[in-house]
Amino acid sequence: IHYTVDRTDPRLRGGAVNPTALTDSPERIVLPDGPGVIKARVLSGTEWSPLVEAEFLVGRTARPGDLVISELSYRPAGPSDAESAAGFGSRSHFEFLELLNVSGETIQLANLSLVEGVDFQFSSSSRTALAPGERALLVYDREAFLFRYPDVPSESILGEYAPDKLDNDGEEILLATTTGEAICHFTYNDVAPWPVEADGDGPTMVLKAPVQGTDPTEPLNWRRSIWMGGSPGGDDSVSPFASWLTDHETADPEAPFGSAPMSHLLAYAVGADLAPAPETTLPVGTVVREDDVLYPALRYRIRNDASELSHLVEVSENLVRWDRGGAFTQAVGEPRDNGDGTSTHTVRSREPLAAKADQFLRLRIELPAR
Repeated sequence: IHYTVDRTDPRLRGGAVNPTALTDSPERIVLPDGPGVIKARVLSGTEWSPLVEAEFLVGRTARPGDLVISELSYRPAGPSDAESAAGFGSRSHFEFLELLNVSGETIQLANLSLVEGVDFQFSSSSRTALAPGERALLVYDREAFLFRYPDVPSESILGEYAPDKLDNDGEEILLATTTGEAICHFTYNDVAPWPVEADGDGPTMVLKAPVQGTDPTEPLNWRRSIWMGGSPGGDDSVSPFASWLTDHETADPEAPFGSAPMSHLLAYAVGADLAPAPETTLPVGTVVREDDVLYPALRYRIRNDASELSHLVEVSENLVRWDRGGAFTQAVGEPRDNGDGTSTHTVRSREPLAAKADQFLRLRIELPAR
């Protein structure tokens, strides 16, 4: 008996024995973890028997709850000008699902399929297994996805599910074994109590507690992502702002901050929780004089350790079009340390009041896309 475990034929063309073929006859053949194939023939003199082969999946296979869909981007933000110019003109190009191993063992993937929502056979994926706590991605279009998310390692992508698309109005998602056993099964929707911000506004839909036993069919077990664009392949909660939100018993950056007229995002950005009266931390419009010329300006506080946020002053003449950047605004002096973990900044318009009487300034706080 001659057999191979490297998917080659034990017999070479012409009848010689394949150098990779094994000739011993052990009681047990040891295969590496993952999908494998044994091919065998009997050689009697110069006569070979027909080829016999069998497929095996070695290692721990998934049981219900071992793997979860931990993040879902079913209706991403529309394409930017650069993305459209690169040929990615539809928001569907940027769809993705994130798979997370929440078990304590390495899980083999080859016997799994997505059979509802979108179709994907994991036997064709670029990876054969997921280690405990490891995340992997299924994307609609690999090239488009990496254009939008250049910092995501390409090796975390298992494959593409195009031409299928996730339904913008919600649909059933079923991850199952080849024998039909459901590993992760739920139906999402784009209306409350599901996180409606994931319906085209930029955030994705993230499982709040991606651990064994979390019921993905319960909409309250999902939330909008902290980061615009989500955190494909990474933990959406690992940021100072996310920890701060948890301390303030919310996961929604847009939720009102107590009775103050601001969101939690703005409250965190300006350090409202560090002041005796949160409403006093709101940005204030003012006028500054430089070389006897008056300019409209905005004075605002910034939390010193909020490094993951960007703060931008924008200027407008009509409250419709808002402009930003050095061509439109200019910092006034140096920031003033307030001694409470915040600093005060002043930014003015580049247009004097005498030239343009109708000018409006606002502070824009952004969480970067990841």
